[in-house]
Amino acid sequence: MSWIKNIMLSFVAILSTLIIIDKLFYKDSNTIKRHVVLREAEPNISLDKYPHDLYMKDVDKNSLQQKKYRFSTNSDGYIIGPGETVDSSQNVDLIFFGGSTTELMFVDEDKRFPYLVSQILKKKSGEVHSLNGGNSGNNSMHSVINLIAKGLNKRPNFVLMMHNVNDLSGLLRTNSYWDTAKGRAIVQSTHVKNSFYEFIKNVKSLAFPNVYSHFVQVFGSPNLFSTDEWSGVEVVNIDTEKVSRSFRKSLKTFISVCRSWGCNPVLMTQPNRLNSSDTLVESTYNFSTLSLLFSYHEYVSMHEKFNYIIRDVGTEEGILVIDLDQHLSGKKEFIYDAVHLNTEGSVEVAKIISSQLVKSFPKLFY
Repeated sequence: MSWIKNIMLSFVAILSTLIIIDKLFYKDSNTIKRHVVLREAEPNISLDKYPHDLYMKDVDKNSLQQKKYRFSTNSDGYIIGPGETVDSSQNVDLIFFGGSTTELMFVDEDKRFPYLVSQILKKKSGEVHSLNGGNSGNNSMHSVINLIAKGLNKRPNFVLMMHNVNDLSGLLRTNSYWDTAKGRAIVQSTHVKNSFYEFIKNVKSLAFPNVYSHFVQVFGSPNLFSTDEWSGVEVVNIDTEKVSRSFRKSLKTFISVCRSWGCNPVLMTQPNRLNSSDTLVESTYNFSTLSLLFSYHEYVSMHEKFNYIIRDVGTEEGILVIDLDQHLSGKKEFIYDAVHLNTEGSVEVAKIISSQLVKSFPKLFY
């Protein structure tokens, strides 16, 4: 087996030579590569998601089943329904954007409301295609970026967006959509160390492009429960009026982009269990870092205010607002923690959205 030994020695010699050359000719650099982040679900996956025991610790176990939930996406990072093969170049009728409350990871795949709405509307008006652009942690500015980057080219008739809690949690810490936790930043920076380091990274990406991402999708990030994504973020003196104005501006940006490209924008308020009588939700909040800045009562009031802003902006702009808050909030049988719908809640939301669309646009859905 001497040939194997020779190959190994040759590989070590070549690698060592490359490292020496790199150190001689390429010093460590402070070069920074900056890019706008497209926060989306991993494209082209189909796997089972399972709510971990640590996740179940902070949810209403009577409202969420701890089982496997199928999670599939197309080549554009949109969540799709069972058996769907929606091509990334195909035009669609409806696109939904939002955070984890639109993503609906722990909802049966045929009951996620972005998919189920299309199935309900099909019975009234023939073929209807929808896409789910929800992604955990996304705020309304992320959704605007996703809309521009991968939504407008689908020429959707309707773009529906639901945001509140992710905008609120970030703005209440920094007053800004730009100064935020590293993982939620709109602009990401990558420090380029040296050419050899970049070479090894590129080889890894070419040789094993899916191993790490698939590991994270199946098992979750190794640091998911061990680190606080907001640690290291400088907390400023919060101006709640500025926070409200920023959210209002972001919603108006969404509406303006939709209108400029001939889409019908639709806003949705966020249903929730944020109230003084829900001891589970209050207890979970009091263990969060945000509780060091605002009392539970103050936080609940701000969430209510954000839902009010959604309604107000809708009235000002003359667009449809689907008031899910009014219909579902406080109903434990539909919401398993502060804001996340279970399967039954998602089905109820799909019925409400479908009904409102048919009522508001009878000529399009008949």
